[in-house]
Amino acid sequence: AAGTSESSSEEGYSEKDVAAALLQMIAQASAVLVRTVASHAKCLRRVFVVGGFVDANPIARRVFASQLSALNGRAIFARHSAFLGALGSLGHCISWVHGPEVVAAAP
Repeated sequence: AAGTSESSSEEGYSEKDVAAALLQMIAQASAVLVRTVASHAKCLRRVFVVGGFVDANPIARRVFASQLSALNGRAIFARHSAFLGALGSLGHCISWVHGPEVVAAAP
């Protein structure tokens, strides 16, 4: 049926295939940007990823995780950005009380 997500083109691919490929491409491009920024900041070991794009998108999470894993990094996904703010506050408090080396040594 023309105009539906299941319609096929003469070339043998459906709109669903095109949407999946586009999603994969956007996720890969985003992961490359995240990886580049994390590498320059020397924080590739743990990269926190938040937001609606990855929260509701298992393909994007898988792409981010595999891209960072390939570089011995780790993607950590928080369901809500407020959780990331809470982790940052906790890390700052621990650093203030016990010194920055305690937070830097965390796995």
